[in-house]
Amino acid sequence: MGQALASRTRAELAILTMDIPAGLMADLQRHKPARRPVGKVVAGAGLVVPPGALLAAAFLSGNEQFFKLCMLVVPWFIIAWVIAGTQWMTRSS
Repeated sequence: MGQALASRTRAELAILTMDIPAGLMADLQRHKPARRPVGKVVAGAGLVVPPGALLAAAFLSGNEQFFKLCMLVVPWFIIAWVIAGTQWMTRSS
C-alpha cells in the first residue's frame, strides 16, 4: 500500500498491479453496490408523523408565528402524500 501511495507515475503503478487478474477488476467495476430498500412502514411514517407532530406543536405552543409556519409546511406534506399515492398505484397495477 505504501508503494502504491508513493508512486508518481502510471508506470510505477503498473509494475505494482501487474499480478492482479484483469477479470476480477472488470467484475468489480460492473456491479453497483446494492441499496438497502426502505420498508413501507418507514416510508409511510416519514410522511405521516411530521405533519401531525407539527400541528400538535403548533396548537400546544400557542405561538401564532409558529402556527402560521406550520400551516405553510403541512400542505407540502399533503402534496407528497398525493405524489406517493399515485406512484404506489402505478407500481401495483
